[in-house]
Amino acid sequence: MKYNVFILLLFAFFLMHGKSYAQCDGLKFEIEIIHTTSNLNNGIIEVTVIKSNSKVRVFLYGDLKSKNRLDVKPSELTQLAAGTYLLVIRDDKCNKIKRDIVIE
Repeated sequence: MKYNVFILLLFAFFLMHGKSYAQCDGLKFEIEIIHTTSNLNNGIIEVTVIKSNSKVRVFLYGDLKSKNRLDVKPSELTQLAAGTYLLVIRDDKCNKIKRDIVIE
């Protein structure tokens, strides 16, 4: 009896979770940071999307509100001032990845 219950629970687990994992494991990217030069606002965060199952959205939160870049394309993270940023990359499925970034 215990064996049958275990098999049933295992089957239910895969039935419920198998599909959501297939939808959620599709976001992969690389980040390259180019620091500022001569105290100018010319820092760059290069985000290269390697794999995504849907449209990728990028949010950049700076240590000052004026540095925020919300819902932009990965190629629009240019002319950045030195500082601390939180980079959030998400897609239309269920992936959301956060990275702390420092531009010097």
